[in-house]
Order: sequence, then structure tokens, then C-alpha cells
Amino acid sequence: MHRCLRIPEVVREICGVLQRSGALSMALTCRQFLEPGLDKVWADVTAFNALIACMPEDLWRVEERVGEGWANFGQPTTVYSLSRALRSSDIDRYLKFYAHRIRVFRILGCSGFKWIDLDALQALQVTTNWELGALSPLLEEMVWEGPDTMASLLGEEWASHFSPSMSLLWGPKLQSLCLTLEEGQPLHATSINGATTLITKLKRLDIMMQGGDQHLIDEYLSSYPWPGLQYLRASTIAPSTIHHLGSLPCLATLELLSLKGNPLPLLYSATTHSTLISEARFSNLKTLELESAELAQITAFIQQMPATSPVEVLVCISSEYAPPLEAQNAVESIRLHANPNTLRSLLLRDESDEYGDMIDESIEEPLELDPDASIDIASLLAFKHLTFVQVLFKETILVTPDLIARIPEAWPGLTVLDLCSQIPSTRMPLIDHTHLLYLLRRCKSLLYLGLRFDATKIRGSELDLGAPFALRGLRVGDSPILSPSRVLGFLERNMPDLARPERYIGGVTGVESLYMRRWKKVEKSRAWPKDSGAPWH
Repeated sequence: MHRCLRIPEVVREICGVLQRSGALSMALTCRQFLEPGLDKVWADVTAFNALIACMPEDLWRVEERVGEGWANFGQPTTVYSLSRALRSSDIDRYLKFYAHRIRVFRILGCSGFKWIDLDALQALQVTTNWELGALSPLLEEMVWEGPDTMASLLGEEWASHFSPSMSLLWGPKLQSLCLTLEEGQPLHATSINGATTLITKLKRLDIMMQGGDQHLIDEYLSSYPWPGLQYLRASTIAPSTIHHLGSLPCLATLELLSLKGNPLPLLYSATTHSTLISEARFSNLKTLELESAELAQITAFIQQMPATSPVEVLVCISSEYAPPLEAQNAVESIRLHANPNTLRSLLLRDESDEYGDMIDESIEEPLELDPDASIDIASLLAFKHLTFVQVLFKETILVTPDLIARIPEAWPGLTVLDLCSQIPSTRMPLIDHTHLLYLLRRCKSLLYLGLRFDATKIRGSELDLGAPFALRGLRVGDSPILSPSRVLGFLERNMPDLARPERYIGGVTGVESLYMRRWKKVEKSRAWPKDSGAPWH
């Protein structure tokens, strides 16, 4: 044996990167790997397969059940109930050698697992003297799907009465909780409240609502002080709950996946300087991710944020088309409510389109266009620490020579800039390849760039004084192009490390145009370096 394998820290690191089967093999093969290997095998547990394997076979009466709907993956679900009285000696081996190794426990509504029936769960509680977390005393993370999900797998009776038995699993060491609230399940809600009251070290909370009204999430979040909570993900919250969350001292990451119910936002313009006075402080918030069907809901939330909040990463995604006025209001709201001293990363976009179905992957530009519908992002230049900027709307972002000239001074550390339209556009871009070169020359750290530009003037022999540039990714949309060979020569001379130029995000193709066919020829003209790190992948 190599002498390094006598160092416990090295052995534990090796086991940490092994698959469970590999860790088990090492544990059974080499005594040095026994404890670290078993720690790896038992670290992440789903259902009760492992516990049942450690208990006597004559203890159980076994029944197979077939799940309904999406929960049935063709594998039987096995339910174990008692065939005799449970004795403390039946669980001694499990408690002594394995219970303390579990760090993650998952209750998932998927077929193929082994579950313990209600009578046996109650017997386990009695045998362990109702000790909290008796089956996993050092548990750090729990995933807890609700009764509606479990009922399709194990039946209404089991699902409705299982939740109190979760006290066998969670204990005072729990740091991460992923759970589902459900309307009409008072026993489930009582069990969750009991757990929350006793868990004092919770740092991460992922909470969703299964059907019904969202008020359960608001009531739950507003009922506790959450002194150590650092991460919260939920579907949506009411304005009153926003104020409560804003008072949490440690909250650093907030993700809301389906915002709704906020009153309509104020309408800001480029000349607006006064804002709503927010009661929410969010004194430690670093990452804010907001998603909604309507951009107006996201804007309304942003308008409740104080500009003193130290947000560094802001993500705003609307799943429906955002009209130009709403998009511009979102930009101005960010200008007034984000902190210019801390904001470093901004993603602002809508995802679907009023003109067509994104699933079709073929979107045609409407016949009638508003020439004044472009969205002006110049006010975002006030955020001097931005290094990642991705503002993507179906309407064109107004990119002018003046904006390009101001970007290097405003965002000197820029690594990603993507302002390229997501759908085909016949609007003539106001910048050409010379502005592209200027941006690359002045922004030394720029690695990924998305801009529509006029490529019709490219001769192919241009070599910028600052070339070669380190640009790795370029997204061009349907930028006007005349000569694929000249554009290819231009790219090879100035950006030798460039991966294949991209046009759109997510496979949108639009109606096949001559410009598109020319860009396709550029793509196929050579073997491009591969790069999977582009923000549009």
C-alpha cells in the first residue's frame, strides 16, 4: 500500500469522489477505506431501503404496490409492515454503525423504493423514545415531498399520516430543507411547523406550493424569525412577506420562480429620480433571481428593493413577451433600485414571443413594426462594477455608436456582453465591424459578445492593432452579411480563439433568410474551437 493511503484525509478525499458502488468496493476490500467508504455509501439516502436491509427479515410483512400516473416507472414499490413486535435489538446494528453517517435523506414519490408502513414507523418512534432524528442524528439536508405526491405511490392513508414520522429523521443539525406545502393537509402542515420550531441551524430553505392558494407559503415564512437562513427559494410571496424577508440578517440568496400577485409597478422613465421608500432592508442579500410570466411582476418586486441592498447578481426572467414600455420600465427600475456599488452581474430577458410559438422553432417577424420600439439601456452604464451583462428582449436593444463608445469606460471589467435580439429582425443595425473591434480593443477582459452589427462592409483583410483578441464566443443573430469568406477571414485574423459564431438562443431558427444562409456558410467553413462556457449555451 502506498504510504499516502495511510493518511486519513487522503483516503477520505478519494472516497469523496468515488461513486457509491466504488466506495463500497473499497470499503470491503481495504480496512483503511472501511470507515470513509461507508460514510460515502450512507451519506445520501432515499426512502428506507438501507434501514430495512439492516433489520431482521422475520420482522417484516411485505406488500408490493403499483404507483399511478407519473410516479410509476415500471418498478414495483415495496411496503414493509410489522409481522411481530419491534424490539430495540432489531435496530441496534443500524443505530450503532450507520445512522450517524447519513447527511441527506430524501422522501420522493418515485416507484422502485422500499417504504415502511405506518405501524412500523410508530413502533420505531416508541422504540427510540420519540427522540428527534433518532434514525439520522447528524442529518444536514432533507428533501420532503408532500402527501399529494406520495399518495399516488403509496395510497391516501399512508400519505396523509406519514408526516409526523419525519421526526425520526430530522434533528437539530439540519441545515437544508426542501419541502412542499399542500392545501387541505393539516397534519402535514402541523408536522412542518413542529420541525421548523425546533430546527435552529437552518441555512437553506426550498419551499413550493402543491396546488391551492399561495397564502400557505406567506403564512409559513412570516411565522418564524429565520435567524440563520442564508438561501431561500420559493414560487412567489406576497408584498407583506417581502418586508419580513427583508429583515432577515443572514439572507444572501433569494430565488422566486413564479412571481404573481404584486400590484402593478410605478412607471419610471430616464428622467425619474425619486423612488418608492421600501421598508425591506435586505442588508445581506447578494443574489436575487426573479422569474414570472409577466415582466411587470418582476419590476414591481424590484421597486420594493432599497438601493442600499448589496445585491451583486440580479437575474430577471419573464416567460412571456414583454412590450417595449414594460421592458424600458424594468431597465429604469433597476437603475433606481439596484446598488451601483455592488451590482456585478445582470441578466434581464423575456423568453417567449407574441408573434409565434417558440416550440415550433420557426418565428417570423411581423409585417408591421414600430420604428421607435427599441429599448434604451444607457441608464445601466451607471453600474460601474458590472462584468456580466445580458439584456435580451424580443424587441431590439438600441445599440448605437455612442453606446459602444461609452461601454469601455463604464464597464472596464466586462467579460460577457449580450444585447443581441432573440428573434429574426430586419431592422438595420446602427453599428458595424469597426465598433466591434473598438469594443474588443478597449475591453481587454471581454470573452463573450452578442451584438447585431453590419458585416456587409468587411473586406476580410482588416487586422486591428490590438489583435489577436481573446474573444471565445460571438452571437450575431441575423446581422447583415454579404461575403461569408471575407467575414471568415476577418474573424480568423482578429479572433483566432473564437468558437463557432451563434445566431439565436435555444434553437430558434426563424424564417430562412439569405443572411442566415450566409452565416451558416461561415459556420461550416472551418473547424471551430469548442467552448461550452458561453452564456447562450
